[in-house]
Amino acid sequence: MKRISFKLLIYTVILLFLIMTLNLLLQGNIITNSFKLNQKNRMIQYAKNISNKFLNNDDYHTEANNISNLINGRVSIYDSQGILIETFGRFMYGRTRNIENQLVLDVISGKTVYQTDRKTFQGSTIITLGIPIIGNKISGAVFIHIPSREIQKDVQDMKNQTFILFIVAIFISFIGAYILSSLFTNPILKITKAAKAISNGNYDIKI
Repeated sequence: MKRISFKLLIYTVILLFLIMTLNLLLQGNIITNSFKLNQKNRMIQYAKNISNKFLNNDDYHTEANNISNLINGRVSIYDSQGILIETFGRFMYGRTRNIENQLVLDVISGKTVYQTDRKTFQGSTIITLGIPIIGNKISGAVFIHIPSREIQKDVQDMKNQTFILFIVAIFISFIGAYILSSLFTNPILKITKAAKAISNGNYDIKI
């Protein structure tokens, strides 16, 4: 009977482990996709903030500079003719300038562009967002560039936290499986012991 209890415990732990492993893998994909979507939405909001300040003749310089530092990327602002007004950020100037040269005419014509297919020499993908600055008419364009390693770092941090929770959950599940197996098998063990005692002539046994 103890052997049955041990087997029940092992089977329960294995089942819980498989379920949690599958859940961890699914969560990894969900986390990655969620971060990508969230990053795109944030980039759009950043670009709109700069655009609004530009249209209102507000201090868009400080806003653009703060955003470039926050995202550890680059921000560029163009006029309605596709001429670079100002650029902010300490990284990727040559690479991002080439991207902007290819896209600026599309953006000042009214298109919003979002692409992730430009790689740096280190192999990191550059995520690029370009939106037109639109008031009564198109007044220019804002470009925001983020190296994918920034997103990958955030995603990895979240996955690490999830993995730690996974280990804790496995430990708790093991304890829970042990308790459950004891609850199921202890009464059976008592009945078996009592039956054996009765068969040996001990009728005073209590269950």
